Amino acid sequence: MGKLNLLPHKSWNVYSQKNIEKVRQDERQAELKGESKHQRATKAEQEIRLETLRARAISRSGITNTVTELSNDHKEPFGSSSHHRTDSDHRKSKPLHHTTNQELDAEKLAEKKKWERKLTVYLGETRDGKKETPWYADMDYGRSRREKSVRPADLESRSRKDEQKKKQMDPVQDMARYLSKKKKTDVHDHSTFKVSKPKSHESGEISSCSNTLTIEELRKERLQREAKEKQRTRELLDPLKASRTEPVKHDSDERYYNAQFNPSHIRRPNHKDSDFNSRYRPY
Repeated sequence: MGKLNLLPHKSWNVYSQKNIEKVRQDERQAELKGESKHQRATKAEQEIRLETLRARAISRSGITNTVTELSNDHKEPFGSSSHHRTDSDHRKSKPLHHTTNQELDAEKLAEKKKWERKLTVYLGETRDGKKETPWYADMDYGRSRREKSVRPADLESRSRKDEQKKKQMDPVQDMARYLSKKKKTDVHDHSTFKVSKPKSHESGEISSCSNTLTIEELRKERLQREAKEKQRTRELLDPLKASRTEPVKHDSDERYYNAQFNPSHIRRPNHKDSDFNSRYRPY
């Protein structure tokens, strides 16, 4: 196999001095970035540990001890032995103040709210985040003109009509009305209850005629009922005889028949005819 022939004068040649220097520079920058990142991480860990240790020390000794020590430091002269204290003593003596950057916190909170407003749209708001009423809610629809045209007298009459409608539709009112009517009818019936007697001879005649008519009608109905019962008993006793019915004669039975091979059927079916009886019948 032949060697790969890379042209040295091309810019994409990986073995050129320029490209090798670029690679080395990138590696140095990457190392520096990694070191700085590692230093920041270690520093953050140290600060967290230091804060936890300070909090433990304050919780154990109390803030009152630190205040008394500070007051004693101010009273002692410069050349005293208390001036030559170590850093650990100063750290213990000084109170812990957790200070934060308020401006930075406000900026972060504003950015968070802005991002949330972009993602969420609350009820009654537009996409821009402004609370605006819809266009159809601001329209009048002639409501103000109707309210202006209504007079107080009309309002009173309308309220009166509404009250009347409510009373009419109230079931309690219906029951009270019905009970009052019932009481009136009961009183009227008790006051007008009398035994009616015939006052004249004419009324007696009319009543007797009506009685005779009703008796005749009843007799007729009784006879019809008895005839039906007799018919039913006959049917039950002799069902064959009851089923026999006389044949019904129609006008078409009396007409002439046009039959060549049955000349007797041409004549009328009358058994009293002499020709029909005197006809020769070999069979």
